[in-house]
Formats: sequence, structure tokens, C-alpha cells
Amino acid sequence: MRAHAHVDYCSDADSIFVEPSGKEDSVDGIFFQKGQPYNQGNIFAWDEDAGIAGMEEALKMDIPDPAVGKALAEKFSVKNTVDCLLNF
Repeated sequence: MRAHAHVDYCSDADSIFVEPSGKEDSVDGIFFQKGQPYNQGNIFAWDEDAGIAGMEEALKMDIPDPAVGKALAEKFSVKNTVDCLLNF
């Protein structure tokens, strides 16, 4: 879904994104409970037909160039992350 952190490292060239259809209350009666000081809010919702269409499109997709994955591994390596934090 084009609504979370993975959009920072996924692209239209190597991923199929499903657009969120809105948000819904996160209360599930187990982990998310109304009135608690944490675990409150909304979660993104998605249309089931859009999800199915995205999966069908993914089945037709060519396997991305392995160099793309290697570049991502370098960009998000522990070393690079530490260097970015230290430079911050």
C-alpha cells in the first residue's frame, strides 16, 4: 500500500502499490482498545478489489534487475545508517 515507510525504498519499477481507500478506526478489542493512553488512532484501509488487481498485476511483472536490490542493500546498510546518524 502506498501509505507506509516502504515507499522510501520501493518504487514503481520494482513494486506494485495499492492506493489506500481511506482510514478506519484501529480498535480491535484486543491490542487496540478505546480509552487507553497508547495504541490509539486510525489505520489505512484498502479496497479488496484493488488489492486483488495489484496482486494480479504483480504476477505479470518481470523480476527486477538484481543490481537494484544490491543498491538498496548498500543504501540502507547498518554502516550507512550509522554514518547518517553520526553526521546528523
